[in-house]
Amino acid sequence: MKNKIRSTASLSFALVVSLLGTFSASCEPARAGDIPAPFIVGGPSNADTQLVLRGANDAYNSKSPRMADAGEMVRAKSKNLVLWPAKESDIECDTTLFDKSPEGGESKFWVQKKTYEGKRFIVRQKPFNWQGDNFNVVLTTTSDTPAEIYKKFDSGEMNELPNGYSSVTCDTWQRPWIFRNPASGKLLDVDTAHPADCLADWTVYESTKDGKRKELCKIRFRKQSEKIAELLPKGPLLEISTLLDNIIGKAKENEGTMQQTSRLRNEVERMWGNLLFRPWAMNQPQNSKAQVEGHLKRWQRGARAYKAQYIRLQALYPQAQAALTRYYEQVFRMPNAGASKLAAKNLDIAYRSHFSL
Repeated sequence: MKNKIRSTASLSFALVVSLLGTFSASCEPARAGDIPAPFIVGGPSNADTQLVLRGANDAYNSKSPRMADAGEMVRAKSKNLVLWPAKESDIECDTTLFDKSPEGGESKFWVQKKTYEGKRFIVRQKPFNWQGDNFNVVLTTTSDTPAEIYKKFDSGEMNELPNGYSSVTCDTWQRPWIFRNPASGKLLDVDTAHPADCLADWTVYESTKDGKRKELCKIRFRKQSEKIAELLPKGPLLEISTLLDNIIGKAKENEGTMQQTSRLRNEVERMWGNLLFRPWAMNQPQNSKAQVEGHLKRWQRGARAYKAQYIRLQALYPQAQAALTRYYEQVFRMPNAGASKLAAKNLDIAYRSHFSL
């Protein structure tokens, strides 16, 4: 069965915050009984990494279904975020720290005004195709003016750079985040991972003395696994996710560049991740429960296998809701009434997220 999602975020953050309280930043992986929170891996716990961790924590706690899109919310809380994603495809910056290219060029640029230890960051946004733009982050040790930089890189590729320029990230779909340590003036670039990845590690880069990138650490948001479904509690929740995925079915050969089924599965993967780790940030599908039920009732008449799946789905739903209630009670330390209400709301969203009618 081919399905496609188009949804908008709509969930009461206040309800969940009142029940869960504020998440605390930690540089250690969560222990049994700990409420999930981001943590540092593969690097030191120092002023720079803790600064980025606080920003990641604000993104994690935001209402944005995609953490990488929470730049404006994080900036509102901390002026240490000095370049960030804004709206659907834009970038905003602290204009006291960056020069922005004038309108009219093929690409957009943001160039650090003042050097830090002889280096400056450059960000380029270049149109790619109907799916979006590509983004490059570069370090330079040159004295080139912003106008010279715009002219040099406006339309060309940036995978091979001239002397004095060094790539930090190249031709990514994800928009960069740049933080500034106010005590030292040092800038830190954050790669928030491919937009299709769910709760993937963020990579933090600093510059070396010779103007090259150096990975400082990663910010991790969840236990590592190839698929989010592997982290679902065994039992009804895992079973219902598997059954709903089976109902989505295989992609048709003629889906073309839209890849509707793959896109649907990516959105579903993110939904399950938020359901488990960020239950206040669920994306609200446009369809209603009644619409989905009506569709499934018609669909299940198409074959015996469909009917068997439909019957099993109806039996599993209340069991999965009870399992999700227990999960919120145990993992987020919620009282039964609050956990039950949140589980009912989020499982309904999970169910409807598999279909677009």
